[in-house]
Amino acid sequence: MTPFASLIVASVLVLDQVTKWLIRTRFLLGESRPVLGDFFHLTYYQNTGMAFGLMQEYSAWITAFSVVAIAVLMVLAWQWQGKRTESRAVLLSLGLVIGGAIGNLIDRLTLFGVVDFLDFGLGVYRWPAFNVADVCISVGVGLLVFFTARYPESR
Repeated sequence: MTPFASLIVASVLVLDQVTKWLIRTRFLLGESRPVLGDFFHLTYYQNTGMAFGLMQEYSAWITAFSVVAIAVLMVLAWQWQGKRTESRAVLLSLGLVIGGAIGNLIDRLTLFGVVDFLDFGLGVYRWPAFNVADVCISVGVGLLVFFTARYPESR
């Protein structure tokens, strides 16, 4: 892994884990504090399911998904290592995805659920809460799709 890519992974991981720690130590589970009126709140959730709280009642499946996540991370790291791309855009994208995936995996293995706290919506209509790792994964995948489609030589 290049120094640039390692820096991205480490930065995402630190930012993700520090923000989750701040929420866990300063909020009670379920506590919500408005930041921008009713549009944006910080709300402490413990997501024991998959993305957006799906399948929370199926803990055996979640364990299986954690094992799959580890396998996917290993494959990504292996492919990344063999690729030796010079494209900073691809390295940034992969660094965001891998850093975010490791951050959520750490939560699953240590807390048996992922700390979510970014809560957007209007009134009773709320988007499922998420965290910094989720944002990095989503942005990283989006960037990777964009850059590989727009600039095929960067693959």
